[in-house]
Amino acid sequence: LLPVFAERVFGSRDVFAWIVMASGVGAMIGALAAGYAQRATLRTCGLQLLAYGLALAGFAFSTRLVVALAAQIAVGYFYFSVMTHLQTLVQQIVDEDKRGRVMSLFQVAWAGLIPFGGFALGAVADQVGVVDTLAGTAACCFAIGVTVALGAERWSPPLPAIAHSTDMG
Repeated sequence: LLPVFAERVFGSRDVFAWIVMASGVGAMIGALAAGYAQRATLRTCGLQLLAYGLALAGFAFSTRLVVALAAQIAVGYFYFSVMTHLQTLVQQIVDEDKRGRVMSLFQVAWAGLIPFGGFALGAVADQVGVVDTLAGTAACCFAIGVTVALGAERWSPPLPAIAHSTDMG
């Protein structure tokens, strides 16, 4: 949807490259921040998804390029941070002997479904418009983020204790 958004909102598909660059900058910062996080929790993932929804809404309703680029930096940050934290959380929960298979399925479910979502959003955008489609997507992400953040304590399985031993022998 981003090339269409760039053309319809900002009048040029050339703006698409700037939008993608802003998303990449945010993703890089999100990856670095996730790498320094102490421990992934389901509540953190929910709060970050909530923030992702807000950032996407800010992007969807932006009419000034500077605002759109700033929002897209936040979109990239929270997208990558949520993805990284969810992967970490799944790896903490899954038994070691099943981790490779489970992570393979996780990747297929996460990244493998993106093209299908793109087709679906394109069909919706064709009917209701690209701004309304992005805003609806933002609302869904926000609602799911709120639901996960509020229900995290009930739904979180106990995580194994992490040994912090200095014993090298």
